[in-house]
Amino acid sequence: MKFKSPSDTAFALRQRKMTTMAATQQVRYRVDGMDCAACASKIDAAVRRIPGVSDVAVSVTAGTMTVKHDGTSDLGQVESKVAGLGYSAAPLVEKG
Repeated sequence: MKFKSPSDTAFALRQRKMTTMAATQQVRYRVDGMDCAACASKIDAAVRRIPGVSDVAVSVTAGTMTVKHDGTSDLGQVESKVAGLGYSAAPLVEKG
């Protein structure tokens, strides 16, 4: 099936997907107090529930968490959720 015009549904869906991917932002945090996979899982589950968060990756060995979000997320809420679980989270500053 060939696409004949930008008004085709498939074309519109592709464009929307590309726009969504471009709008995704990423923030890395230093997380202190984690010592096992259960800790990481608990943090992961809590942060994923925050509106606007699309993906979370928590590394116990590195002591970090990467949060992908759509830009509408309240990032202060990320730190509050993690603190409410008994851990501390602080954004990592990119060097450059």
